[in-house]
Amino acid sequence: LFGINLTRKPKSRKCSAFRRWRVLFPASLRNPQEMSKILLVLVFMVVIVTVRTQRQAERASQPHVVLMVVDDIGYSNIGFNAKLIKQNEIDKGNTEFDLFEAHDFAADGISFSLTPHFDRMAEEGTILRRHYSHVTCTPTRMALLSGRLPVHIGTELGEPNTWDGGYNKSWGYEGVSTDMTLLPRVLTDAGYRAFHVGKADGMGIASRAHMPLGRGFEDSLAFFHHGNDLYTYEASRFDSGAPPACSPYDQMVDLWDNDQPAPSNTTGYEEDLFHARAMQQIDRFADEKESGESNAESMFLYYASRLAHTTLAVPDAFRRRVEDAYCHYGGDACHNHQGLCALRFDHTSVLGRALGDCALDERVEFLSMLHYLDHLAGDLRLKLEARNMWEDTVFVWAGDNGGGTGL
Repeated sequence: LFGINLTRKPKSRKCSAFRRWRVLFPASLRNPQEMSKILLVLVFMVVIVTVRTQRQAERASQPHVVLMVVDDIGYSNIGFNAKLIKQNEIDKGNTEFDLFEAHDFAADGISFSLTPHFDRMAEEGTILRRHYSHVTCTPTRMALLSGRLPVHIGTELGEPNTWDGGYNKSWGYEGVSTDMTLLPRVLTDAGYRAFHVGKADGMGIASRAHMPLGRGFEDSLAFFHHGNDLYTYEASRFDSGAPPACSPYDQMVDLWDNDQPAPSNTTGYEEDLFHARAMQQIDRFADEKESGESNAESMFLYYASRLAHTTLAVPDAFRRRVEDAYCHYGGDACHNHQGLCALRFDHTSVLGRALGDCALDERVEFLSMLHYLDHLAGDLRLKLEARNMWEDTVFVWAGDNGGGTGL
């Protein structure tokens, strides 16, 4: 319809600093009505191109988001918080105050720190000192994913097969209503690819629409109870008010690969399975982005850790590290009559009994799980760095509620 003559006209004396271009229109467009039509079309085209360019720029600038929500970890169990508590006590004149989580093992010549990776990220990032959660895990997690207060979600602390007596005709079992839009759906609509590993309590399993894929995640390895066995993945069906089951067996295997039960030959420590899947999801996103198979510029990973909810169990190597560190911290009180670390013995035996008040076995196991979780978070960071994603990642770490008494 039109062309642009890019030859420069002779410079005028008054406007010699400006270029002047001739726009050549065909004769059919030289009347005012035709000209107004074509100008309107041109303006509309410019607006479309501008909006598209803006959206592309916004999507290209969207950071990756890793949301790591941990289970039943107390405020003072994390190194950077424990050190703050310790310093506050010292400032008050209580110079003998100490916490295992805040103890300076390096000053004693021992290479140990309970949460070095979390502490490093806190030092490099921002600590939210007025971050609040619900008193229990499921309402916290669903409030976080839905953006609504727990009282408005209808999800409390039930198990996935908690029956409401048939009151709710749409599903009748525990789970956020499928009418509610959760965070992964919002982010996928904004151009993200969303992945999930770990706990999915509160979503529900009454239908596939309740499960992670129905909520907007494209890949998930999950369980739906508050806690299951870390090696068998079993959880009880009868302790949550459910109607009589069709099987006399109390236990069910609660481990789901997307919307199907995980393969029956799946074995290993459950948190290792979640961690390995998360690493695969990061590689999958990065590989498909590099190959052009996916146009998504950003990734959302919801890492809902199983640790350190009961049942308490952890790989032996990490238990040994915490045992050794705690026996050093506790001194003679944590050793038996032979001078050996009593935490490594059966506490009911005479030879295994500590000489004084030492940590409960449950606390040592709990801290060992936390130490292992910190190790996995460090691995996650290394993976993101290796795929050149870390500098463009917002890594959010949060607890779902406080820790247990004595832990």
